[in-house]
Amino acid sequence: MTQRTLQTIEWNAYPLQIPPAKERLLLIVSAAGQPPSLKLIGKSEVAIGYWTGDAFRVMSGFLRPRLMSDWQPAVTHWARLAPCWPQGIDLVRDRRFDSDVRD
Repeated sequence: MTQRTLQTIEWNAYPLQIPPAKERLLLIVSAAGQPPSLKLIGKSEVAIGYWTGDAFRVMSGFLRPRLMSDWQPAVTHWARLAPCWPQGIDLVRDRRFDSDVRD
């Protein structure tokens, strides 16, 4: 059975539009990395993450370099995740977030 949502994902360009903090987001992240891989320049990946108010953090869906503790994802676009959920889906509450988990 397929369940469709009627919402359209509204992508916002970063840094032209700053996302809300403490909310799960869909992120489009440059796959090239730092320093950039020549094979991956111009390619992107999709990840789930959030905006801390100062920087993006990736939660899942994107393999960050394990050896780089100060690694920051190169986000080009973001979208709010909550409007895209099918009805009946409840995400696990996480202390990092507040407004995106339904009560």
